[in-house]
Amino acid sequence: MQVPLSVCPSAAVGAISFTHGPFAGKTVRTSATEIQKADAGRKFARKDKRPLDPPPVVQVRFFEVHGVGTSRQYEEEILSYDDTLMLGLVCQVDLFPVVVEAGTTFTSVNRNGAPRFPPPLQAPCVSNPGSSTQTSNDADIVAYYGKHPIREPSNSPGLLAGTLVVTPITVAYNNRAVLVYTFAASAFDLAVRQEGTFSLRYRVFDIFSKTTDDGGLSHRIPVLASCFGGVFKVWSTRAFPGLSGSTQLTKTLSMYGVPVMIRSPEHRHGRKKQKTVHSDSLSDGTGSPQTRPGSSQSAS
Repeated sequence: MQVPLSVCPSAAVGAISFTHGPFAGKTVRTSATEIQKADAGRKFARKDKRPLDPPPVVQVRFFEVHGVGTSRQYEEEILSYDDTLMLGLVCQVDLFPVVVEAGTTFTSVNRNGAPRFPPPLQAPCVSNPGSSTQTSNDADIVAYYGKHPIREPSNSPGLLAGTLVVTPITVAYNNRAVLVYTFAASAFDLAVRQEGTFSLRYRVFDIFSKTTDDGGLSHRIPVLASCFGGVFKVWSTRAFPGLSGSTQLTKTLSMYGVPVMIRSPEHRHGRKKQKTVHSDSLSDGTGSPQTRPGSSQSAS
């Protein structure tokens, strides 16, 4: 049985009316989608960080809602990602163990240069699939993997090694400039300390934005968007099946100055030296990219 690329998402955030920040005075809906999932990883070791591979990448999009509450309500995507917008944007990652049925295989696919896409996200999970009722025991369920619930108390960020909060960059993707968060291998070294099967949850914030959508009683910093990524497996060193060649998206990130590991397709089990590629610019007709993550967490 092939592992699905996504689990059911957490509750939808929806449009937010902002009182402070770059969206002040506007109502904006934010979406987050994992456009590259980790396939596998080796258990973290102190002398060998063994990051997840390929590096997880999340795309974030913003849609301004016009005519809120009227019959003419519509959305318009915000396509200009200037420094004012990007300054306070961060993405936080969490880790959830996932129950996988016996016989599930973890095979790498789409290594022909195409990135792996998750399917469209489903509606928010409110009850067990196939059940018409919801009990008090369901209150902490944030997602489902098949019929297996994923509960908030199982969140295990302590099992993650590396930087858990990153800032975005802009890259050319699908013939347009997009805003992405990348947990790149040599830049942030995101790894897992325990063997097992897991899914990452991504939550997007803007630390300079505030809203009173909670009833106007206070100004708060909201979660702009949240999504779960695909399921991946963390292996022991002895059982690890090896790594395949780098995806096209990973290669694109390297061209934009993100320090990621680039491997040829014949690379297996780390027997060939990995190469970290750096570049300060990319000439592809889309203009000058931002070549470095804009925070002190980025690698120099």
